[in-house]
Amino acid sequence: MNPKRILCLVISILMVFSVVSFADTDTNAQSDASMTSQYESSAITLYMCGLLSSTESKGFDLDSSATRLQGVQEAVKLIGAVEQAQSGNFPTKYADVPENATGFPGYLEYLGVDISRNETEFGFNDQLSAPAYLVIILQTFGYKDVTKYSSEDEIYAKAVSVGLISESDISQLKSAAFTRGTLAYISRRALDVTINGTAYNDYQMLLANGDLQSIAYPSDVVIYGKSALGKALVTEAYKYMGIRYLWGGRTPNGFDCSGYVGYVMIKTGIWDRFYGDCNGLSQQCTKVSKADAQVGDLVFFSGTSGKSGYTHVGIYIGDGKMINSASSKGVSIANVYTGYWGSHFAAVARPNAMI
Repeated sequence: MNPKRILCLVISILMVFSVVSFADTDTNAQSDASMTSQYESSAITLYMCGLLSSTESKGFDLDSSATRLQGVQEAVKLIGAVEQAQSGNFPTKYADVPENATGFPGYLEYLGVDISRNETEFGFNDQLSAPAYLVIILQTFGYKDVTKYSSEDEIYAKAVSVGLISESDISQLKSAAFTRGTLAYISRRALDVTINGTAYNDYQMLLANGDLQSIAYPSDVVIYGKSALGKALVTEAYKYMGIRYLWGGRTPNGFDCSGYVGYVMIKTGIWDRFYGDCNGLSQQCTKVSKADAQVGDLVFFSGTSGKSGYTHVGIYIGDGKMINSASSKGVSIANVYTGYWGSHFAAVARPNAMI
């Protein structure tokens, strides 16, 4: 089968599963996990199309604030004009835009998109808002009847009328902080929007012009970044709170300390198998100082049994605490540096896969 047809099929399938409105979740239970899932599915689809970047240190960084420059860069990607933006010499030069990024706002200004803060400043590092990003996308796609001076209600109404968002999205967009996750969600929705004055939508245009890329399904490092894997690890670890202690246990039917840590590491995708007891786990890590301890590091203890070496392990969750499977309480929270565990503390170590 033609590679482009394969790409089209894969992305189309992803798009079917990622078209999820904010309203598809229970109104009062739109938990962070539900929102994160929608943001992630949108980001993954965009990434596989070559339309969203990722860094090894932060991954998609969906929880952080989105800037005006990021919004403009994404809009340029959605019309397949990155090469033009990077190679063009545009008359408008903003004093506050880094030299390597001037082409992005410059190109959109060339298209007549009113994106600047004023005539000399773009405001590249300003936090983006939902209405501002909707205006950028709408004008980039040729819908110039809304501007940065339009009211929020006018902007949302126009975005709904062209299918960029749904009516049920509006309340969430108004109440929640605008993040890179929100940007990914709206950008994914933009692929279905018809370019003004044409009979085809943005996705069809990108496909026809050869502007889509075939990128493998992203790994956890691509999604979360190595520095954020610790957060994903702890999120997974909390799912098993209260499960009983079971010597040799490696499943939610019961965990011992190393079995619990190994299980969570595997579920998060950081490790692909169990590495045995505490000493085996330690061989997959690099020691760090207590002062440098980060969420997701492993904390090791000695002298808690008759065995030599490390005899207990937990996952550091910050503020001097860990989540671990203890013989007395099962999966629970405990202090690392004080009390019983403090008297047996031996080391903090970072999984090598997270370095």
